[in-house]
Amino acid sequence: RDQPRSRGLGDVYKRQVYKTSIESYKTTLQFDPTNDRAVLYLLDAYKANAKPYYDLERNLDFLALKNKYQSESERLKNEGNSRISEAKDYAESYLLMKGEEISNEDIATVYPIFSILEDYDNLINILGISISRDKTNVEYLEVLRGAYMKKKDYENAERELSILSKRYFLNEQSYERALINQLYGNFYAVQGKYNEAIDKYEASLRFRKMPFVTGLAVKKNLAQCYFQLSNYKDTIRVLAVSYTHLT
Repeated sequence: RDQPRSRGLGDVYKRQVYKTSIESYKTTLQFDPTNDRAVLYLLDAYKANAKPYYDLERNLDFLALKNKYQSESERLKNEGNSRISEAKDYAESYLLMKGEEISNEDIATVYPIFSILEDYDNLINILGISISRDKTNVEYLEVLRGAYMKKKDYENAERELSILSKRYFLNEQSYERALINQLYGNFYAVQGKYNEAIDKYEASLRFRKMPFVTGLAVKKNLAQCYFQLSNYKDTIRVLAVSYTHLT
């Protein structure tokens, strides 16, 4: 059957363990709603229960098979979402209870729930608390930038991207710098600023530090920007290079 395998050995056992853990922590919270540890352990159990499905869905994307197996990709994502959706209420309640006093350790446990379920308002809220204390967490800065982009809040997205660009990975020949240039390219392209996007996409490819699949995605975006500017010569040039790398 021409479908990627989505279940491994032990899957049934693991599901039962996670289900038992979830029900146990939920019972604990019924008797003790302010039990911090029970909430955090419950959130971890929800994430673990959904993780195998998100991992498989991401693998299809990474291997550039997501379009070929679109229905399977959507099924995996929906299955993951169904296993973690209940966690959102607990995460929101915990954030509301703790407010600005929530610890950095607890933020690390809670924020993935909002990220996975694409709840960008709560994601921006909780990561904003952490970044206000410490602007050196590169992962949080990038997730926060992505959340602002999803909300089309380009002013704040550019602010977070600027922090990354000016403080970290200043070596132009590094993979990390190539990634930042790619992010800048995406930032400009989605706003229709194609000349600025082209400059950043070209910079991200200049030293050939991008992984193969990521590099192809950058070339595709670069070609689209040239096409939007009716620069068909460079559109063909970029696509020709991409085709050469695939053959």
